[in-house]
Amino acid sequence: MITQSLPPVPEKFEAVKKALIKMKFGDALKKAEAALPRLEGSDAEAGEEVRAWIEAIATSGMEDAVALVRDGQVYKGVLKYEQIETRFKGHDLSKQAKAAVKELKSDKAMALEIKASEKLEKIKKAMAEERKPEDKLKCLKPLLSKKYAETLAGKEAAETAAELEKQVD
Repeated sequence: MITQSLPPVPEKFEAVKKALIKMKFGDALKKAEAALPRLEGSDAEAGEEVRAWIEAIATSGMEDAVALVRDGQVYKGVLKYEQIETRFKGHDLSKQAKAAVKELKSDKAMALEIKASEKLEKIKKAMAEERKPEDKLKCLKPLLSKKYAETLAGKEAAETAAELEKQVD
């Protein structure tokens, strides 16, 4: 995760700055790479710093996604890859992120983990609308099957169900 703030943007990088404000990092990177040859002196140095900063965001994001998947947080990793795909649209980094998601979804175990987590997100929204513990329990039922028992989402659903059952009794 990039914690360093955006370095000063040269005046001749106004288009880059506008793209960055819109979180269109792929567009900003393309514009920076196109503008850099026209810059001189301190503007060139500042422009290179901005370009390097944008690349560092992508590298950091990809590393974060890899780490999340490696640590078993597949769904969060997929969300991170999808964020990179969107923000770096038009750049190779977007294509790399899209390919990573496709690869994860092609693996049967990973696909199940992703599907379970997507279901859990929807279930959490439905549960937020329910007041009674028994109604919240009903929302969890789809994830309490054997199919999802070994997924992170299935385990979280089981823990939540156990807590809700205590409230019902």
